[in-house]
Amino acid sequence: MNISYVFLTTINDPSLVHNTILKRSGRIDEVIYVEYPNADSIRQLLNYNSKELNIGCNNDYYSSEFDEIVNILVKNHFTPADISTMYQDIIIYSPNKEITQSLFIDAINIRLKSREISSLVEYRGELITEDEYLKKDTTCRPGPKNQ
Repeated sequence: MNISYVFLTTINDPSLVHNTILKRSGRIDEVIYVEYPNADSIRQLLNYNSKELNIGCNNDYYSSEFDEIVNILVKNHFTPADISTMYQDIIIYSPNKEITQSLFIDAINIRLKSREISSLVEYRGELITEDEYLKKDTTCRPGPKNQ
């Protein structure tokens, strides 16, 4: 009996994967890059999530009223997972299931703040940003950015 396996992995920033993992045969055989959603895709995701979660179903995400929100989501590279999580935040903060523009902006800001916090790195007992860490003179830092 022959059994075949396919192992699929995803990452938002491929530069964080060490070069030896990417280039060694049999580790990761194929890399497929998926672009961030464009404005039309964002509108479709907003529409899908509102129907799936039964909130904001009366909103017309293709109207100019939502242009600002869509532009913010596109500019900040929101993924489908980010948008889904943003809707979960909206459910928590809007018990009446009414979605207003200010509620969207609040949920976007929560996601952006969450990104800031998750990008912090501990270096010698202090929390610093990844960029600050990469500027430090660390000779034993792992990953392709050290090469």
